[in-house]
Amino acid sequence: MNEDIKELANAIFHEARGESLRGQVAVAHVILNRVKDGRFPNTIKGVIWQPRQFSGIRYHAGWTRFEGLAREILAGKHPNPVENALFFANFRIKSGKFRIGRHVFW
Repeated sequence: MNEDIKELANAIFHEARGESLRGQVAVAHVILNRVKDGRFPNTIKGVIWQPRQFSGIRYHAGWTRFEGLAREILAGKHPNPVENALFFANFRIKSGKFRIGRHVFW
């Protein structure tokens, strides 16, 4: 299995499994935006496992539910709904540029 698919699916599971498809895609695109930004690691795994960046990331069998979605996102089948956003949080904590489901993105 492609490591990028597994890592992205794992992050979607932990950060957005209760969100709509659009919210799940948005979280994944924040990760991909970070990979492209020189202030963050240049791999999906490096971004996801960077200390204190994503809450509760660990390997759990539930990530396999999002393997297909991760594959589609990496293939460019889901447009980026958060433009160049590099961060997201629970909307009760922070205001931002985009609000999708229970997250705000900036």
